[in-house]
Amino acid sequence: MSGNIPVMTPYQYIMLMYERADTDPERQRFNTFYGSFDSLKIRYENQPGIDWQKEVFGQTAYNQYHKVSINGGSKETKFNLFFARIIMTRALCLTAVP
Repeated sequence: MSGNIPVMTPYQYIMLMYERADTDPERQRFNTFYGSFDSLKIRYENQPGIDWQKEVFGQTAYNQYHKVSINGGSKETKFNLFFARIIMTRALCLTAVP
């Protein structure tokens, strides 16, 4: 897949969160979730990250669209019958229905 945005490793993310926790209450909360500063390198430096761009957008999407329409009638009456079916697989589907 082309056009990936470079992302941080788990260790880089943890270090960023540590830098952001600059007050005592925030630092205590950080230590509760991630551990003390001394253990960060040991715990997170070799952790494999998940490439969410590849997981979400990296697969080939298969789409099918089927449409059947029947129109008819006479001078007095008319009818219109319509059926549509959309099948999407392996794609991130964002749809808005008005």
